Amino acid sequence: MRIDVLVLASSMAAIASCGSGDPTPRLPVGETVAVELASAVPSTPVSRPPTEAKRAEDPDRFGKVDISGLSPRETDAYYDAIATLLAPCPEVPVSIGQCMVEHRACAACIPAARFLAKQVASGKAQTEREDAFHARFDPGRTKEVVVGTSPSKGPLDAAETIVVWADFECPMCARFEPILDEVARRFPEDVRLVFKHYPISHHAHADAAARVAIAAGNQGKFWEMGRMLFENQTALEQADLERYAKDLGLDVKRLRADMQSPATTETLQRDRKQADDLGLQGTPFVFLDGRELELSSVGSDAVEELSDWVNLDLELAARSRH
Repeated sequence: MRIDVLVLASSMAAIASCGSGDPTPRLPVGETVAVELASAVPSTPVSRPPTEAKRAEDPDRFGKVDISGLSPRETDAYYDAIATLLAPCPEVPVSIGQCMVEHRACAACIPAARFLAKQVASGKAQTEREDAFHARFDPGRTKEVVVGTSPSKGPLDAAETIVVWADFECPMCARFEPILDEVARRFPEDVRLVFKHYPISHHAHADAAARVAIAAGNQGKFWEMGRMLFENQTALEQADLERYAKDLGLDVKRLRADMQSPATTETLQRDRKQADDLGLQGTPFVFLDGRELELSSVGSDAVEELSDWVNLDLELAARSRH
């Protein structure tokens, strides 16, 4: 099954993460999450911002984007951004601002302007805003992510698929897990979560933890075991893992065998190869429909930040259908 949707990744400051491993061969064949965005987004300046007089005459002349909360300096930065950056559609070779003024047939212009307004409001510098814009709208930033048989939750035909590579001994992965769960809760019909393994070599218990999660998944308890592992990162000895299995009502004898099975080893190798080919630098390593996701924090703001990205994708998809 292929899910062709618009996707995201921002150039916001990356999450502090655990280290990565060695590069490995090409991706396997399997279910694919891919993205097809219409065109590249060049950054050639095409016009300057409107004059103050024209802004005063028609404050909404650049489309239905609420910039009432921006300061005068931020308003100038916003107008400069939409007058400088080209529209994200190939058939519209004009600036974002001109695209909106002339009501061009580009479904992404208003969402792109709204995205830039949020970048300005968040205090991003010009280079940061432009990097974030290109990361979000440039089709060259999309990559093919194979879902395959990896554990997932949420509708199989969800509009948005979030794939995360994680290490059960990585503190940042543990902090990110409830963020993903909350976003999935907010979008029960639109978001599917997919988990892939990347145990970091310098984490002594990461490999065993990944193996027990896979083994628990064979008995229908992957997500429950994963949560227990994240919540007990300082207690990941074999005896601890088997205790968690008993608490979940699993067959421990079968669990031990599955932990060391060739199939489990193959799953770990396959997930690692794919992440390395995609350029993993550390965990958590997250893709939202083919675009690497970076958040400015992993606190409560991250839920809103990621939710905004999902909403933007849903809006773009809806506009492209009309």
